[in-house]
Amino acid sequence: MLPKSFLSLLAICVACANAAAGRAAVRVKAFAEMEKTSFYHMVESGLRPDRKWRELPADFDGGTLSAAIPEDAVAVYCDAIELYGLMASSKFLLLEPNK
Repeated sequence: MLPKSFLSLLAICVACANAAAGRAAVRVKAFAEMEKTSFYHMVESGLRPDRKWRELPADFDGGTLSAAIPEDAVAVYCDAIELYGLMASSKFLLLEPNK
């Protein structure tokens, strides 16, 4: 039998479902309280060493993680860390920056 905390990790696996109009949102199913939720975005393009992920705090409300992201972001993903310290991350989503 799996420990409850492991089941919680499986339940907070997320996927970036929406990133439009400068806001990213993800639906999350969690069995435990969220300790920390963050979105990460990148605005640089080009060679990998020149690109950096930047962290933004995410709001967690009613099973949805959301955050305002810069309109020039080219990629975004999110992390959720639950009460027992287990973390799940979404896949990253490539964005078409607004020009």
